[in-house]
Amino acid sequence: MKTILIVDHEFLSESIKDSLNRTGFAVLTVAKAKSALVIIRSGTPVDVVIMELLLPDMDGIEFLKAVKRDRPDLKVLVVTSNGTVESYLSAASLGVIDYLNKPVLSKELSHIVHTACGSNGHASRSRDAGNAEP
Repeated sequence: MKTILIVDHEFLSESIKDSLNRTGFAVLTVAKAKSALVIIRSGTPVDVVIMELLLPDMDGIEFLKAVKRDRPDLKVLVVTSNGTVESYLSAASLGVIDYLNKPVLSKELSHIVHTACGSNGHASRSRDAGNAEP
């Protein structure tokens, strides 16, 4: 079973977590970047990280850099309520599989995660940071 780690202080909606669970994923959720790094560094199997950029204890881009430094192969998906062109470009340069603005449909997120886990790690498309359509 593939494991998804969601790092979001407001947590993604229960429907998204339920959707991922129903489609065969184990889902771990944490509110803080430092807690996520403990999980990642502990050797807990994590296949995809879904992260918010606005985290209470660390800048999201700094968190992303730490994740990629520790596990360069780990697939990361940004789902943010505060997307900017600058953060999109920074995240893209660090190799995120996609960058979405909230709100996100459960079906869309589930599709991206399935694609990431079943292929070479690159979702079929990426979104412009200014596009807030679900």
